[in-house]
Amino acid sequence: MPGLRSAVRRGAAAACLVAVLGCAPSGPELQVRDQRTGDVHLRLPAHDGQLIEMSWTHSIEHTRWVEVWELHDDHLRLRETLLEGYGAGVPSEGEARVEDGIIHVTGIDRTVEQLAWVHSHDVGHTLRVDGEVVVAPGDLPHHALVELLVSGHTAGTDHGRSTS
Repeated sequence: MPGLRSAVRRGAAAACLVAVLGCAPSGPELQVRDQRTGDVHLRLPAHDGQLIEMSWTHSIEHTRWVEVWELHDDHLRLRETLLEGYGAGVPSEGEARVEDGIIHVTGIDRTVEQLAWVHSHDVGHTLRVDGEVVVAPGDLPHHALVELLVSGHTAGTDHGRSTS
């Protein structure tokens, strides 16, 4: 749980500042929260251009799958998908190239408001923000229904939802 612990320490420091200064932090934040209850597991400051990477092991192929999303306003834009095999479920749009045995699919025109997944310790769901692990497989309960979204942003367009 080092990623979550580190993020919790950052969150605790921000909470101390709120207590001392008497004001809530302003601006948008990334939240990882329970889909059913809305309970927030993690809060991080959000900014345009921020890179969010979700990775897991494919349950059928048993190969690593990585999606790289970029934050724009209140939504996420799929920037790149990295995988070891090409088949069902792989985005059919975009351009594919192979580097060191890994297929990189770019130019995918997919924009969503949140990422939703069933967190699994078995497939190793890992969430990175700007390269730092913020949620490791054991950080959230096994089979928890969770989502990552941007909260506190003024824009409110409906861009859809992605399920990983």
